[in-house]
Amino acid sequence: MLNVPGAGLINFGSDMIKANNSGYIGYQLATPGALDVYGALTLAGLRNVKVWDNMTVPGTINWNSLMLSGSLSVPTFAPVWTPVGTFLTSW
Repeated sequence: MLNVPGAGLINFGSDMIKANNSGYIGYQLATPGALDVYGALTLAGLRNVKVWDNMTVPGTINWNSLMLSGSLSVPTFAPVWTPVGTFLTSW
């Protein structure tokens, strides 16, 4: 078990040169009442978090100003909307 007291954070890749907050996971770092997760910075300047298995979100998903609730299912190799406004059609 790893205990991080207060508003402490876990800094992945702490020995690497990286952008501010990249690789951080922390309790209420930037958002009151939330666990903040900052992804790894890519060469394109975008941060990525990759989940290698199934994910269940029992509550509401807030994507910028779009609120999604209910059931969400994304089949394998389905087109995926990217932050730059294009669709990925393969992985």
